[in-house]
Amino acid sequence: MGIKYHDNMNPPRFGPDYTLSDNWNPDADYGNEYVEVHFRIHAPAYYQGAYLGFTPEQRDSFFSEATAVFQSFGWNVIASDISGGCPEAARGKEHLYLHPQDFSGEMLKREVKPVAEALAQHESFHLEWVDLYKTVYDMTDEAYFAYLRGQNEKIRAEILSESQTTRRYCFFREYDVACAVASKVMLIRVGEEDGRYSRGAGKTANYVVSLIPGLVKEGYLVSAVAKDGSRMIRTINKTEQRQRKLKIA
Repeated sequence: MGIKYHDNMNPPRFGPDYTLSDNWNPDADYGNEYVEVHFRIHAPAYYQGAYLGFTPEQRDSFFSEATAVFQSFGWNVIASDISGGCPEAARGKEHLYLHPQDFSGEMLKREVKPVAEALAQHESFHLEWVDLYKTVYDMTDEAYFAYLRGQNEKIRAEILSESQTTRRYCFFREYDVACAVASKVMLIRVGEEDGRYSRGAGKTANYVVSLIPGLVKEGYLVSAVAKDGSRMIRTINKTEQRQRKLKIA
């Protein structure tokens, strides 16, 4: 039986036999695209006893085998400086966190298959399947902000959508709106967290914020100041649109 590569970003999630679908082509020409990847690992010794975990000997055996696999491909495996932490493997802009259940991180799409095949079967573990998520782009800040500028109309529309309310006294925190919009237009970039895990501050959200004053000046947004000094916004309602002779789709 071959290795199953499951693309979580495209349906169907399950095949006709109700098992996880094998719906990603590991042999396609992906050029220099990266991907969020999870190599799902099963290490029998990790599941022995009442709690998850290895004995020191089992841990050494597991990570010794895993390290050998990545070093054979030219990866540098770095031991964790945290007690109980797992090592990380890195090669250029690729990196993986080597947890006994899941080797996860970002790597070139074209390198997924050879690594998966090398992880397939070992004495202390075997590969169960490969999960793939969003494409990760290797882009400079200059190229990324050019992309965002090309999305200005979409971003403006999303700001207005996220800030809609039927009550004139109801406002939204500007940065909450920006983070919600950023999650819809963001491209994931190699080595850039950009607030995507914490839904917090990031370059994309900051760019979205920069477009808000223009919408306020044009009359599409009403702004207010919160007690902590932060800006609050809301989209004008239907009555205000008629009064201001503005139309929001």
